[in-house]
Amino acid sequence: GGAARGGLASLGQLWVHHTGLSDASCGPLARLIGHASSLREVHLSDCDPGISLDGVEELAAAATAAGYGSTVGRPHRLYINARHLALTPESVALQRSYMQSVTLRLGDPRSAGGGSGGRA
Repeated sequence: GGAARGGLASLGQLWVHHTGLSDASCGPLARLIGHASSLREVHLSDCDPGISLDGVEELAAAATAAGYGSTVGRPHRLYINARHLALTPESVALQRSYMQSVTLRLGDPRSAGGGSGGRA
C-alpha cells in the first residue's frame, strides 16, 4: 500500500548482515532496491547460508535498472557490502561491470579471521 511505500522512500540503509539470508532472498531484496528511492547502502555480509556472487549480481542489476548512478534517476551509487566474498577475477569483473551504479565491497584482506572469507 501507499503507507508502506512511503516508509520505503525514507529507507537509507539496510543492515541484514549476520542473518539467515541466502540467494533465495535476493528477489525480494532486488524489488526493495527498486522501490526504496533513498536507499544508499545494503550490508549483507556474513549471512548463513549466505549470498553468493550470483545473488550479489542480481542486486547490482536491480540497482542499475532502478537508475542508481544515473543523471536522471538516482545520482548516487548503491553501496553493497559483500565483504564475505573473496577477491577473485570473477568477483572483480562483476565489481567493474556495475561500477557506474554500484560500489561493491568485496573481501577485505585486512579483516583476516573475520567473516567467512571466500565462501560464495
